[in-house]
Amino acid sequence: MVWIEGEAGIGKSALSAFLARLADLDVHVRSVLRLAALLGVGFDVGQLAAISGLAVRELVPVLAAAQEAGVLEPTEERLVFRHVLIQQVLSEQTPEPVRRALHKEIALTLAGAGAGPGPAWTRWPGTCRR
Repeated sequence: MVWIEGEAGIGKSALSAFLARLADLDVHVRSVLRLAALLGVGFDVGQLAAISGLAVRELVPVLAAAQEAGVLEPTEERLVFRHVLIQQVLSEQTPEPVRRALHKEIALTLAGAGAGPGPAWTRWPGTCRR
């Protein structure tokens, strides 16, 4: 995907800064962020723990590093990517066939964890059979 100046309220220099922030992060942090990006622009830390196989306590330093880098910010109930383009870039770093398989696995994991129908896994219709 190619972004042009001003698309989605962000210029080329800001996009370059976001990409540099991502590149500076530890490989493990970027890996977890790529999974988080599949949950959407905002995500529940408990759901990220469920799909990553990591305990919340193991996610704490990872998410703290992402916050310190300006990639994530907290809201009252969730963590959100500072800009939708960060989430899109991270999501698109996963090849499409792998992304589809991960979406299905995420849907099944969250359904099995009792997450119930919600925005995190209902975006992928047909991926979850009851």
